[in-house]
Amino acid sequence: MLASPFLTRWYCLWQVPDVALPFDEAEFLRGEEVAEEDDAYVNYHAAIRSVVANGSKWVATGKSTADVWSAIEEALNNQDQPRDPQVDQWVRDNGETLHQYRLGGEKPLAKGPAFRTMDANTLLTAHNDLRKLAQLARIQGLICEAGGDIDTAWQWHRANLQCARHAETPKIAICRFVGMAVRSQASYGIVRWSESSAVTAGHLRSARKDVQIEAARRTVQSDCSFGEYLVGRNTLNRKDAPNHLLPAWNRGLTADPAWLPLKRIGLWFVGQPEVTLRLQRQLLLNNCNSINLPLYRRAAAIPCDAAVVIETRESLARGQLEPRALASVQTNSPWRLGEYAPSVSMPMLDESIRREDARLFALTILLACQEYYRDHAEFPAAIKDLVPDYLDAIPFDPMLATAVPMQYRRDTDGNAVVWSVGQNQIDDGGDVNALGRLDKDTGYRIVSPLVRMPSALEPVNILRR
Repeated sequence: MLASPFLTRWYCLWQVPDVALPFDEAEFLRGEEVAEEDDAYVNYHAAIRSVVANGSKWVATGKSTADVWSAIEEALNNQDQPRDPQVDQWVRDNGETLHQYRLGGEKPLAKGPAFRTMDANTLLTAHNDLRKLAQLARIQGLICEAGGDIDTAWQWHRANLQCARHAETPKIAICRFVGMAVRSQASYGIVRWSESSAVTAGHLRSARKDVQIEAARRTVQSDCSFGEYLVGRNTLNRKDAPNHLLPAWNRGLTADPAWLPLKRIGLWFVGQPEVTLRLQRQLLLNNCNSINLPLYRRAAAIPCDAAVVIETRESLARGQLEPRALASVQTNSPWRLGEYAPSVSMPMLDESIRREDARLFALTILLACQEYYRDHAEFPAAIKDLVPDYLDAIPFDPMLATAVPMQYRRDTDGNAVVWSVGQNQIDDGGDVNALGRLDKDTGYRIVSPLVRMPSALEPVNILRR
C-alpha cells in the first residue's frame, strides 16, 4: 500500500517516454531580440492610444464609437453603397492613428511578450485592436482609390499585409489567427483595388510580388507549436499550475491557495506536470518535420483529439511513440493542452492555415489575371495561359491531399472565378460568394476593370513626418 502511489507515478511516466525537445530553443528565442527603433509595436501602440483618445472625444460629444465601427463594417461589406458620413469623419479624426499604423508597417520586426516569461496569464493587449486598425486602413485605401490615387491606396493595403506579419508575434496560435484576420482585410482590399481601371499592369505586377513576399514571411505552423510548448511549460512552472492542469480545482472550496500544496502532491503521484510536457514533446517530435508541408506531400494524419498526429515515413527516434499509440494517449489523456496555454485546437489551426494558403494562391492568380486583362482586354480562357508570362507555375490546391491545381473558369459575361475546393474538399463549381461558409469553395470572383466614382474626402497624407 505504501508503494502504490509511487508505482502509480512510475506507470504514468512509463506510458509517455521522455524525448528531447525537437528544436533549438536558444535559436528560437534569439528571434525575440528586437531593437526599439525596429519594433513595429512601438507605432502600433501609438496608433491604439490615438484611436482611444479620439474615441473619448467622440463620447464626450455624445457620439458612439460602437456605432462608427459598425458603420465601418457595413461600409466594407457594401463598398458600392454610399457610406455613413460618420465613417469619413472618423477617418479624418484619425489621421495620426493611420500615420502611426503606416509607420509600424514599414518596420522590419515586431516584439511581442517574451517567451522566457510568457504564460497563460499574459495579456496580448495590442492584438485586440489590430483588426480595427486594419479596417480603418482599408477604408482609407478605398478613399484614395476613389480619388484616383492608386499608388497611395496600394500603400494602405500593403500596410495591412505588413501588419498581418507583425501580428503573428509572438509565435503562438492565437496570434497566428489575428494575423490571418488582418491579412484577410488586406486581401479583400486588394481584390477591390485590382478592379479599378486606373490600376495598370505595372501596378499589378508589383502588387503580386508584394503579396508573394509577405506570404513567404508568414509564421510557419511548427513555430506556432514550438511557441505553444514554451508558453505551456512556463504556465506549468507557476505556483498555481495545478489549477491550470485541473481547472475544476480552482473553484469552490479548493480555490483557497492553502490547497495548492496538496494539489501539487496529488498531481505528483500521477506524474504531473511531467507527463503533460512529455506528451507535448512527443507531439512536436511527431509532426515538426512535416506539418509545414503541403497536404499532398504529407503522410496521412491520424484522427486525434485537439492535436495533429501524422504517420511517420521515417524510423522512430529513441523513445518516440508510434503515431497511433501517440494519438491514443493524447485522445484518452485527461490533461487537455488547451487548459493551461493560450492556445486553440491545433487541427483547427492546421485547417485555417491551409485555407489561408488557398486564399493567397487565389489572390496571386487573380492579380495575374487582372494583369493579363490589361495586356489582352480579356481574362485568360484557361488558367494555363498565365504560364510563363504571368506565373511561373499554377499552384496546387492546398486543401487537397493530391496534387491538383487551383481551379479557374472564365464565364460568359467575361468575368472569371478562381477557387480551391475549400474545407469540405468538394468542388462546388466556384461557389465563393457564401461569406463565412466553410463548406463552400474558397476563392474570389475576378471582375473586369471598372471606373470608380471620385470621392469627396481627401486621403490622409501618410508620408508626413
